[in-house]
Amino acid sequence: PEPVMETIKNAIIVTSEASFKGWEDLQAVPELYYFDDQSSRARFYTDQEEYEGQMSLIQLWSSVGCRRIMREYAFIKDTE
Repeated sequence: PEPVMETIKNAIIVTSEASFKGWEDLQAVPELYYFDDQSSRARFYTDQEEYEGQMSLIQLWSSVGCRRIMREYAFIKDTE
């Protein structure tokens, strides 16, 4: 249904734009990075502080996934 497709499209746009910002912050497209709430920036995995008993803050994006994000974003924006 149209409302569901609109929700999916918006999720792809938000995810893509957040990824672009992270890559811009890092000046790289790393395999592992996380978003640091305190600095409001993407950080390299190796910058991550260890917190005992808490989950890792990383997001795993493969380089293939990065290209797919760019392609889907471009397709959606081109069809708007």
